[in-house]
Amino acid sequence: MKKKYSLLLVLALIVFMTGCTKPKVEVLESSVFIRINPEVELVVKEDVVIAANALNEDAILLLFEDEFIGKTIDEAIEIIFENSLEMGFLDETESNNIFVETINENDTERERIEQKVRNRLNEIAQRKELIANVVLARLSSEIKEQAEINNVSYGKMLIITRIMMLDDSYAIEDLKQMPLQELNEIFRENFKEFRTINQERRLELIEIRKQKREETKTKIEEFRQRILEQIRNSEDLTEEEVQNRFTERLNDIKEELRNRRNI
Repeated sequence: MKKKYSLLLVLALIVFMTGCTKPKVEVLESSVFIRINPEVELVVKEDVVIAANALNEDAILLLFEDEFIGKTIDEAIEIIFENSLEMGFLDETESNNIFVETINENDTERERIEQKVRNRLNEIAQRKELIANVVLARLSSEIKEQAEINNVSYGKMLIITRIMMLDDSYAIEDLKQMPLQELNEIFRENFKEFRTINQERRLELIEIRKQKREETKTKIEEFRQRILEQIRNSEDLTEEEVQNRFTERLNDIKEELRNRRNI
């Protein structure tokens, strides 16, 4: 009898352990597109960057000096934001629009990554007291309809649409059979020229980045000096009073930009 109970106990334990073992779910990579004026693609897996691509000329200036692979998505976004601010793509004196679009075959994961990126960009903008309107690119009803007709995810239909806009020799029937990773490679291949930078071009880009930084500093300083001059000419104030009024004026300008963004 004891042997029978022991055998039942072992079988029950095996069943319990088998039931508790969850199959490993494959984590799909996501492509995150961030568009300020530069347009950057970050390829992420498990929230870590595995590739960073420049999708236009301005984006090369943001990416080529920094190493992104292996960084968390939060760290990569911080670098992109800092570089954009330094080179004047983000303006401290104006309201800024930042567009975010994410592609992942799993729509739940796509939405999670999108919200993560949006929250991070908003957090950095708030910390730097920059007025930024982070806009999530919404899927059009046409893309959703095509996804349902072709029985693919919204994310997959989005990358198929992008590919066909760049090269109309592709057909939906062929593309929808391919895995998302292969589709991403086809899309990136269209921007291959942006990722090949020889030494001469690298030196040229370094010089352009320096000029952009200097232009941004000059623009901000001229803006500040204009406001200070207006305050000094309007009333007979001590320098301390001028600086206090200057701070108040900057706060008013920022508040006006916030209100303008919310209209």
